[in-house]
Amino acid sequence: MVAENAAPGQRTAVNLSGIGPQEITGYQVSENSNPSEFTAIQSPSAKYSRSTIYTLSSGDGPKKVYLHLRDAQGTVATAQDSISLD
Repeated sequence: MVAENAAPGQRTAVNLSGIGPQEITGYQVSENSNPSEFTAIQSPSAKYSRSTIYTLSSGDGPKKVYLHLRDAQGTVATAQDSISLD
C-alpha cells in the first residue's frame, strides 16, 4: 500500500483496492486509525481500485498508513501498512 522509498513530508503514491459484498462508496487514507471524512466514490462498485497521493507526516521513525473503505450500508473496513523513515 505504501511506497517504500518515501521521504519525510513527501507526497507518496498509495494504491487503494478493496473488494466487498457491498458497493464501496467512500474511502479515506490517513495516519489515524479512526476514520473521519470520507472521499465519495463517483461510481460505487463492489470492486474498487485506484491510485492516490498521500503526504506522510514529517519526522523520522515508523509511520502507519490506514485505508478506510465505507460501503453502501455504512460499514467501514480498514487496512493498514507501515513504513519506517530515516
